[in-house]
Amino acid sequence: MAWHDKLVSDKSILHFINAQRNFVKNSNKIDVYDTLLKRQYLQGVLFNKKPNKVMNHNLEGYTLYDCARVIGPVAVYHTIREAIDFNPSISLLVLKNLHNPIDMAFHLGFLTEREYLCLMLQATTPVMSYGTVYKKLVGNNLIGIATPYHSGPILVDCSLGETAVRNIMYSIDTEEIYYDKNHVVDVNGIPFTSPKAALATGTIKSIGRHKGGAIALGIQLLLAAMSGTVLRNNAQTLDIDGENSLFLLLIKSSPALNRILTAQLEDIFKENVYVPGRRNQ
Repeated sequence: MAWHDKLVSDKSILHFINAQRNFVKNSNKIDVYDTLLKRQYLQGVLFNKKPNKVMNHNLEGYTLYDCARVIGPVAVYHTIREAIDFNPSISLLVLKNLHNPIDMAFHLGFLTEREYLCLMLQATTPVMSYGTVYKKLVGNNLIGIATPYHSGPILVDCSLGETAVRNIMYSIDTEEIYYDKNHVVDVNGIPFTSPKAALATGTIKSIGRHKGGAIALGIQLLLAAMSGTVLRNNAQTLDIDGENSLFLLLIKSSPALNRILTAQLEDIFKENVYVPGRRNQ
């Protein structure tokens, strides 16, 4: 039994939380999920609370949810469950004030199992450099795309930093290094020799130098406009509570859409290309 089991009254939500918890442990072998979840709870973030639907926001054409003081996985569960139950052919959702821990790959898998083609963008509190400007200017933002496929979902998700804060935290907990030390640097671009020092004052480098930083900035700008939230970081440490904004585009699959996707995928598979998420390659 997990420590939070008695705190969650809705069994379907509890199952969702524990499924994500097991996914994180099994796929990443990084057990900081409980640490982040407990931190939220001790700070007054709630398991038995729903995100608020924001009725009067500046733009039209999507649904905006305020997830403040809602445990991260619980907030995501409620918003995607509402979209699935409503069952339109296309849903566009934006979540603001979203707390960690959330796992993009898990949520994409959950949606493709229910026959959705998904695009997900996540903007985080800035912990990453912009190219060679080694200051915390943009979030270690994420892009995820997933589609159903007859032999198993195709899932692509990628953060734009060269490592993740979770890897550094895990390295401290286990006293083993689970990231490349060159990926976390000081303001002069010099790597740290110690994970504790890296976590205390470091900055994560963006992938592809300016290209990764520019894509991260684009995600940050899009979600700032759609959520009405500016994500800032005035802390030295990488180990911050942080908040996230999340963009979700959900497209309900259909026989016609499946035929197009299958033709596109099989044109790639015939060249023996590895595609993330595909099994038995």
